[in-house]
Amino acid sequence: MKHVEQFVCQTRPALTLPVWLRWASLAVLAAVSLMTFAVRWTYPTLQGAGMQCSSCATADAAAAFQERCRDHCLSLSDVQMGIVTGPAISISAMVASLPLGWMADNGSRVRLLFVCTLLWSIGALASSFSSSFLELLIACVWIGFGQGGVNPCSFSLLGDLFAQNRRGLVFALFGSLIYFGYDLGALGGVISEYSSWRTTLWVFGGLSLALTIPLLLLREPRRGMSEATLTHVRHGKQLLDYSLIDEDSVSGDEDEIFNSYKDKDGLLSTPHVEDGEEEEYGMPRSKGSSGGGGVESNASNPLAALKEVFSEHAFTAHWVSSLCRFIAGCALGAWMPVFYRRVFGLAPSVVSLWMTLILLVSGLGGSTAGGGAADMWIKRDGRGRMWVCALSGLLAVPFMLGMLLIDSAAVSFVCLFGASFFAEAWFGPAMASAQELVPVHVRALSTSVFLIAAGLGGVSPLFVGALNSFFGVDAPFSDPLSSHASYDPTLAMIVVIPGFYVLASAGFVLTALLMRAAMGRDDTSLL
Repeated sequence: MKHVEQFVCQTRPALTLPVWLRWASLAVLAAVSLMTFAVRWTYPTLQGAGMQCSSCATADAAAAFQERCRDHCLSLSDVQMGIVTGPAISISAMVASLPLGWMADNGSRVRLLFVCTLLWSIGALASSFSSSFLELLIACVWIGFGQGGVNPCSFSLLGDLFAQNRRGLVFALFGSLIYFGYDLGALGGVISEYSSWRTTLWVFGGLSLALTIPLLLLREPRRGMSEATLTHVRHGKQLLDYSLIDEDSVSGDEDEIFNSYKDKDGLLSTPHVEDGEEEEYGMPRSKGSSGGGGVESNASNPLAALKEVFSEHAFTAHWVSSLCRFIAGCALGAWMPVFYRRVFGLAPSVVSLWMTLILLVSGLGGSTAGGGAADMWIKRDGRGRMWVCALSGLLAVPFMLGMLLIDSAAVSFVCLFGASFFAEAWFGPAMASAQELVPVHVRALSTSVFLIAAGLGGVSPLFVGALNSFFGVDAPFSDPLSSHASYDPTLAMIVVIPGFYVLASAGFVLTALLMRAAMGRDDTSLL
C-alpha cells in the first residue's frame, strides 16, 4: 500500500533515471506542450476561419463556406477578438504561473502537470459550446489558468533530466514545439472551413484530455539530479547515498565518471569536499546551504524565493528584453492568419496550409540553429546565448517589413519564412539563460517568472486590435453583412512587431553587458 501511495502521489523522487526513461519523459512532456500550443494558437486561426463574422469574406473560397461562416460565427469586434486571442489566456496563465511555479518547486511536478492538463483540456472543450463573447472569454480564462503550470513544471523537469551541456539544445528543441503546436492549431482552419470552428475545438480538447493517461506514468526525478550524478560525483561531493543508485541506469558519460571513483572492490569511494570548495569547481551554491547538507530551498517563504530570483541584475534585464520579444511574437502569431485573410483574401485552408509548411520548417530550423549556435558560442564566451538572442531579432526585422508591405501573397510568404527563421532562434538560448542565472532550487519559479513576460506579451493582440480601430483602414476583403467593420491590420502590425523586435535586441545586448564574461557553470565541461 505504501508503494502504491508513493507512485500515485510521487512522494519519493527517483535518485537517477535510465537514459531511455529520460527521453521517454521528454516525449510525454513534448506531447503535452504541443497540445498546449495547439489549443492556445488555434483561436487566432479560427478568428479568420468562421469564429468572427467580420472575417467571413474571401476571394477564392466557395460560397458554401461564407454561408456556413455567417451561420456559425460570433459577432465579435477586433478588440474583443484581441482579448480572446491574447490576454484571456496569456494573462490568466501568467497569474497562475507564480503560485503553480512555487508549488512545482515544493511538490510533485509530474502530478501538478497532470492536474493542469486536465483543467485546460476541459476548458478547450467548454469553449466549443460558447455562443457569446462572455462565454468564450470565461472558457479561455479557464484554459489559461490550467496552462499556467505546464511550462514551470516541464522546464524544471527538463533541467533535472538533462545535464547542463545538453540543456541549450534540449530547451531549443522543446521550445521549437511552439511551431509544431502553432501549425497544428493552424490546421484547425482546414477543419473549420469544411465543418465548423466548434468541431476544431472538440478535436483539440479531446486529444489534450487523452494525454492525461501517459502523464500518470511519469516519474518525479530528484531535484538537481543531473548535477548530483555528474558534478557532485566528479568532484567528490557527498550529497547522495550512492549505494541507492542503480548503476545500470546511468548514461555512458556518467558511467565513465562513476567507474573512475570506484575502489578495488567496485564500490564508490569519493574524497570529501570541504565547505567553500564548491565554487572552485564551478558548482552553484545556494543561499542557506552548508557543507554536506544539500540544497536548502525557500519552501516556506515564496517571497524570499522570488527575491532571490530577481537578485541578479542580469536576470532582470533578461526578463525585460524577453517581454519585448514576446510582445512582438504574440502580436504576429495572433494577427497573421487574419492579415492574409483580409489583405489577400485567401481561403482559411490556403492560409492554414501555407502557414503550417512555412512556420514548421523555418521555425524549427531557426530554433534548432539558434540553440546549437548558442551552445557553441558559450564555450568561447559565457554571454554567447545573449548575443544569439540579440542578433535574431535584428536579422528578422527586414524580412518582417517585407512580409507586411509587399503586395504579392507569394513574396509575402517567402519573407515570412526568413522572418520566422531568424526571429525564432532566440527562445532556446533565452530559456536556458533564465535557468542558469538562478540557483537550482528556484528553477521552476524562475521559469514562471520568465514566462510572466509571455503572459504580459500576450496583451499585444489587444494592442493590434485597438490600433486597427484607431487607424480605421478598411480591409481589401471585408464582409458587408458583418455588424462590425473589417479593418486592415498592416499598419498596426508594423508598429508593434518590428518595433519591439528592435527594443528586445537592445535589451539582450544590455543583459550580456551585465553578465559575467565567463559563467563557469558547465557541470560536464571536463567530460
